[in-house]
Amino acid sequence: MKILSYGETHRGRVRAHNEDAVLVRGDLGLFAVADGVGGLPDGDYASERALELLAAKVGEAADGAVDLEAVLAGINRSILLEGHRRHPRVGIATTLTCLLVRNERVWIGHLGDSMAWRLRDNHLRTLTTEHTVAAEIQGRRESVPSETMPGHYYHTLTRCIGESEPTAPEIIAMETASRDRFLLASDGLTKVIRRQEIHALFHAASSPEDATRALMKKALAMGAPDNVSVVSLFVA
Repeated sequence: MKILSYGETHRGRVRAHNEDAVLVRGDLGLFAVADGVGGLPDGDYASERALELLAAKVGEAADGAVDLEAVLAGINRSILLEGHRRHPRVGIATTLTCLLVRNERVWIGHLGDSMAWRLRDNHLRTLTTEHTVAAEIQGRRESVPSETMPGHYYHTLTRCIGESEPTAPEIIAMETASRDRFLLASDGLTKVIRRQEIHALFHAASSPEDATRALMKKALAMGAPDNVSVVSLFVA
């Protein structure tokens, strides 16, 4: 099974700095997006350092076997300790959504409000959930009208890398097949592009590079008020 991949990150049209980061390591079968948590310092360092640690820990697994939950727990401890050394009062934090390919199996590890999708037979399936206050409330009830919920609930994270232990990553495992496509993106994409448009652009693309650039171009055209990161994977 061959994986074709391409990723980009952009600071967007409004933010002065880019606190997102992407990881595209075909040699490790490892792909990820991370988004430094707003309101905390050194978001760019947190996201880049988390992905650096992720690649190192997966690369250390000489036999190819990776306990993704343990890997993310180790990254969380490292970022927690480093964050409190850099900023003792508040620390640092980042979201992290990663995809690991081994033979015909895929594992996804997820903390935060970035997203992962799989496109199969023109059906776009959302693989991860948003770890926000609003999403968790809505997950427990039939309906929570948006007007009854404070606006900050929609971007206040309930899980991330850098939080006090223990962390609780969402881990998803699945079989993959030829012609599957996977998409990882920070919330800078989903804030401005509707799901139907993401589906259409991702399905129409002829390559991972085309997919990533089409989605990025659309996000920037829509004003991109936040940093935007996209990683596209096509299973050949």
